Amino acid sequence: EEEAWHLFKEKAGISNDFILNDVAKQVAGECKGLPLAIVVVARALRSNHTLESWNRALRQLRKDRMGNLKEVQDLLFSRIEWSYNRLETAEMKYLLLLCSLFPEDHSIPIDCLVRYVKGLQQFQDTETFRDTRDQVDMLVDQLRNSYLLLNDGGKEDHVKLHDVVREVCLSI
Repeated sequence: EEEAWHLFKEKAGISNDFILNDVAKQVAGECKGLPLAIVVVARALRSNHTLESWNRALRQLRKDRMGNLKEVQDLLFSRIEWSYNRLETAEMKYLLLLCSLFPEDHSIPIDCLVRYVKGLQQFQDTETFRDTRDQVDMLVDQLRNSYLLLNDGGKEDHVKLHDVVREVCLSI
């Protein structure tokens, strides 16, 4: 429990004197000590520092738990789906779902994502290939920061999806 709380605090960017520590501990507790759930929920709440937003998150996470969750996998899936639903833009969601279409454990070249996004004309505000590349780079960084996308080892221009995140995205 202590390690889970420490990981949650670190990933949510909260300090020991955080005014909402009580509700934050309850939110962390809803992740049931599962590291992937802790990281994606904490990152989703990283920029929210109002009591209302943390209480809303706690209610939503508790509500999800009430729906006949039988296995740890169901709990983890619901937490990842919750994080997906909190992504800021439709473009972020689209890019994450696009990544899930690649085979499991596949090293996804960012250049490939740029070509698909440009070819499918998914980003309205990008006129040139360079504009699209800049937008994809920005979104990849945001998805990495939320731990929904992972770095691919030493390949800076590639990303990967955790198997569980991929499965959630495919179910979406």
